[in-house]
Amino acid sequence: MLPEHGHIEGVFARCGVKPTEICVKAIVYTNNKVKITFLKGGLVYVDNKFRGLPYVTGDIRIHRKSAKYVQMSTQFGLKMEILVHPILQLYITVQITFFGTADGLCGNFNGDAEDDFRSCMEISEGTSAIFVNSWQVGGHCASATEQTIDPCSLSHFKSL
Repeated sequence: MLPEHGHIEGVFARCGVKPTEICVKAIVYTNNKVKITFLKGGLVYVDNKFRGLPYVTGDIRIHRKSAKYVQMSTQFGLKMEILVHPILQLYITVQITFFGTADGLCGNFNGDAEDDFRSCMEISEGTSAIFVNSWQVGGHCASATEQTIDPCSLSHFKSL
C-alpha cells in the first residue's frame, strides 16, 4: 500500500481500428493530497493544472530525465519512469520496504510468482479477464473478455 492511500492508474483508449489495438492514454498517480497526470509528449498536470518541469510538491519530485522520459520520485521509495514519446509506457520501481505490501496488475511483490494473479479481493483468479476486470477503476474501458487469439497473428512483423 502506498502512503496517503496512493495508487497508480493507467487510462487506456482504443488507438486503432481493431478492438485489440489499445494504448495508454494517461498515467495517473493519486493520493489523499494530490493527483498527478502524465500524458504523451511529457505533459504533466498536477491537480488538473499544467505544470512545467522540474516540479516539486510535498515529498514528490518530477523532472524530465531525457527527451523521452519523465521521472517521478518520492521520499517514501516509489519511482516512476514514464516513456512519453512515441508512446506512453510506465516503469515502476519500489524500495524493499514495500515487499509483501504491494498489489495490483503488476503483481504483489512478495517473491512468489505463483500468486501474482490475485484480484483486488485477494482471490486467485483462473482467467486473465476476471483478474484484469477486478482491478478496473473509473470505467475508462470496457471490461476485458477472454479471447483465444494467437498473439503472433497480431504482430505487424508477420508479413516479413
